[in-house]
Amino acid sequence: MSQKSQIRESVSHLREISPSEQIALRLKTCIDRVGGKKAMVEQTGISLSHLFRYINAQAILPTDRLLAVARAAKVHPNWLLTGEGSPDIAPITSLVSEQQHLLIDAKSLVHSLTLAEQLDLDYGYRMSPSAKAEFVFALYHAVRHESQIYGNNTKFETSKALEVYAYLSSIQGEIPRRMILNTIEIMFKAAKGDLPEKEVRTFCNYLNTAIKNVYNHQAIGQPYFDRIGYSLEPDTVEYVDTMLAEYKKSFLFSDKPLHVLDIGCGNGRHLLHFSKDKHIKITGIDNNATAKRICEDYEKAGKLPKGTFVEGDIHNLPFKDHSFDFIFANAILFHAPFLPDSPHGVNQLMLELRRVLKPKGAVYLHSRYGSGFDPFPFFQLHNEATIHLMSKKSGFQVQWFKKFFWNDSIEYIPQARFNDWFSTLLTRTN
Repeated sequence: MSQKSQIRESVSHLREISPSEQIALRLKTCIDRVGGKKAMVEQTGISLSHLFRYINAQAILPTDRLLAVARAAKVHPNWLLTGEGSPDIAPITSLVSEQQHLLIDAKSLVHSLTLAEQLDLDYGYRMSPSAKAEFVFALYHAVRHESQIYGNNTKFETSKALEVYAYLSSIQGEIPRRMILNTIEIMFKAAKGDLPEKEVRTFCNYLNTAIKNVYNHQAIGQPYFDRIGYSLEPDTVEYVDTMLAEYKKSFLFSDKPLHVLDIGCGNGRHLLHFSKDKHIKITGIDNNATAKRICEDYEKAGKLPKGTFVEGDIHNLPFKDHSFDFIFANAILFHAPFLPDSPHGVNQLMLELRRVLKPKGAVYLHSRYGSGFDPFPFFQLHNEATIHLMSKKSGFQVQWFKKFFWNDSIEYIPQARFNDWFSTLLTRTN
């Protein structure tokens, strides 16, 4: 039996009733434990009318209210959410202090139910009750919250997680990506670097597939590209043109056209701009069907030269060594996990960029600034220190690094909380 079939079979019992109905049954148990509906209202602050809606499965308990009910009834939040295990809260006996900040807490787990509601608001994408049940069940077993906190088992269960990732990464949509990316830090750090190389590689492959499926989804990919627009703002045009002019001047290129690679070209708006310059030969690459359709339509309409767009994986670029004079990587770096001691993730991406870059070429990176992760939505954040570290490991030298604030939280990505960005120019060390 395949991994996907095994997981589907394991969640089949959840399809008989919706997640709201399952929680409603356990909510009634919680109400009995506190002494009735009035007592629950007093202890949680939930209005009686809302409580009746939750009891009758007419609405899903929001994260904060589910936690409030669990606290009032003195039950484990994960039991209230999934029905797994015992409702009684066991004493914490052997919490590893240095891992405490890495462990997924109950709030992260119950948040999976409200993500579906948020997707409906942001993208018009609604999950079916069975899909919600599968997601919650898979998330619960992927992170195995209790196995890390209680008893002596503090190691992340990577084999179970990889099974779940394999299943979820095949689903098109935002929720699988968020589940995967919200657990990425736990997967690698909680295991204290002891993960076998094969598992790290497998995880990165699943992650890449999940992100690809996000942009393939008809309710997410096309609306996102529509939202960011198909032309560049005047200040962006000025910035890009100035940066390229400085580069050409610094490295004394002849009148021979520069071969520029736009990696993660998306809806082709930068390709359209670069193609206007007769001194530039442009190639764009992306891995999703939405970007492919948009860019190939440009080619058919004569707005881009034939063969401009190439479908492929940015971690395994389908180009010969030393193919490009300049690589333009706008808003792509944050899709690759930063694993300092691993050849995968962003390190693999950087080595590929160096491989296809000509000896006197340069790479322009534009990405979000910070440390660690922005989990909602996910971004791998970088700062000057991490850029210097991974550049040195992959054979690049940082020519300059600039940090700035860019207020794009509404125009580009809903609910993005990190608006600090950076740009940097890298050249090969040899």
